[in-house]
Amino acid sequence: MSTSELTNVEQRSLEFLGYVAARADNPMTTIWGPYRCFDGYALALLATGDLSGARAQIHDTIEMIEENFAAERADPNYKWHLADFAIHPLLRAWLLYGQTTFQEDQTWERVLNTARTFLLHFGDLSENHNLLHLSLRYLFAQVDGDAMMIDGRPASIHGIEAKSSILEWLDKWTRRGSSEWGADIYYNINFLALYNLVDFAADLEVASLARRTLDLFFFDMCADYFHGAIIGAARRAYSCYRIDLACSPVRPLLYLYLGPHRPDVPPEDHFNLNFIGGAIQAALSHYRPPIAALRLARLQGECCSGSTHQVALWPGQSFLSKRTYRTRDVALSSACAPGGKDGRYTEQLVQATLGERALVFMNHPGVKPHWKEDDGLADAKGKWETDNPVSHGHPLWFHGNCPPGEPHGTDIRPGFWQGNGHGPRTCGFGRMALVIFNIDPVDPLPAGHAWFPREQFDEVVSCDGWHFARKDHAFVALWSSVSTQWQKVGVWKNIELQFSQAKSAHVIVVGCALTHARFNDFIVAAERMHPSFNESDLLLTSDAIDRKSRPGLSWNSGPTLDGEAYQPRMARLWNPLATLSTGEVEIEIYDQ
Repeated sequence: MSTSELTNVEQRSLEFLGYVAARADNPMTTIWGPYRCFDGYALALLATGDLSGARAQIHDTIEMIEENFAAERADPNYKWHLADFAIHPLLRAWLLYGQTTFQEDQTWERVLNTARTFLLHFGDLSENHNLLHLSLRYLFAQVDGDAMMIDGRPASIHGIEAKSSILEWLDKWTRRGSSEWGADIYYNINFLALYNLVDFAADLEVASLARRTLDLFFFDMCADYFHGAIIGAARRAYSCYRIDLACSPVRPLLYLYLGPHRPDVPPEDHFNLNFIGGAIQAALSHYRPPIAALRLARLQGECCSGSTHQVALWPGQSFLSKRTYRTRDVALSSACAPGGKDGRYTEQLVQATLGERALVFMNHPGVKPHWKEDDGLADAKGKWETDNPVSHGHPLWFHGNCPPGEPHGTDIRPGFWQGNGHGPRTCGFGRMALVIFNIDPVDPLPAGHAWFPREQFDEVVSCDGWHFARKDHAFVALWSSVSTQWQKVGVWKNIELQFSQAKSAHVIVVGCALTHARFNDFIVAAERMHPSFNESDLLLTSDAIDRKSRPGLSWNSGPTLDGEAYQPRMARLWNPLATLSTGEVEIEIYDQ
């Protein structure tokens, strides 16, 4: 990377803050409230000097928080709202601008009172929410340790308790991994707390551990960096952001630190308004990722990276590993995951990516798609532009395929493309991955399918169970053990590749100009892999595309290599520039 790419973060941050401030009237909303409130647009307005707009945003945000708390008091089960997203930008706004603005009114007192009376939760939420609540307790104790918080205890007590819990959260995430790995949204949400801890924690132990954790987050994201977004296998992923990389919530964040992913791409093409609170805080933070992580994102040759998460993700599985193969032109990321039905709501287990919209992944739909001929969706197929929006500005976001909290009841997990009703068994081997579906035949949707948008590729060739595609100098091949057919009508015409049976096996492999001189050479090499699926034993084997090994995958016993059991468990983090051993806390960096 050039020096200018590494040092121009401030200018890119100003560009992004200006972009957000200019769209401060964003009408997008969720069932919990407007994006502009929980993402902290007030910070962008304060940074760009629009004090009147910032004041209005702050008060709107507080009203959103109060409405969510009123709903939670009426029904304690209504605790999965986004007040904790919103409070961290408000706290940062006070810490940055509280001594210089709004001295003539009660704006900041209202912010502090909202933090003081916040309905705290103590470990009964999911990973990202738990961190937000812990960090709020800790940081507010620094602001006013004598204040009595909502449960009647001094903030100082909350701060002491929260410090211990924060250190435990950070330590576990570093040593053992995450239950929300690979999640562009939830990484941004964790950043709401982590940037505040790095910038404002008075305790050096908390600040330094938060910084170390941020470093690990960025090594994780940069290993999966492609076309300005992250394309890695993930347990918490939303397909609405996967089908078009320009929609990824981390795309603005990565632009701040890495600059444009191509020199001909203007800044605004890297920006969006999808759960961007973490990016707004990044633009106002002194934190910078390790240079080695940024260089990892920019590696030009073949790059293999991986990670292990030593957490109970599914019954009988105590760890999960992910492998990502990436070049400048193509990427394939896959998890080693067991098959089954439970806990498969938002996982993205295998994804081949050749371009922003040229990608292939598979899932078992958990819900049938619903659309009406008169709502524009029937005409949306292939129209990736946003001049004919169907939900939050993207023509292919709809029932079962929407952002979290979509206000019309269409955020369904698992959905048609999102997560899995019955999760496949998967494992990756370099630039190939093996997939087995074993779906209950009485399931309402007794077969899997693949996202394979033919019109986004330059060439598509189908023959003898294979589907091949080329985008520029990148290639992908998908083999299926069962007959397949393209959807011929409706929204998913020539996008959905349907599998014909409940039990099916698939091989996906990628290549590019680095591995094959021509697309036809790649096709010939793939056809010589000779995949084979024993349906009764649920055993899939195939030669590697270089013919040097024969990987396999058994539904019952897991992956094999050349007929022997294969252990995919790896270090907590590994890539060409850094390693973190499982159970350790210090990242060993090979290149600065």
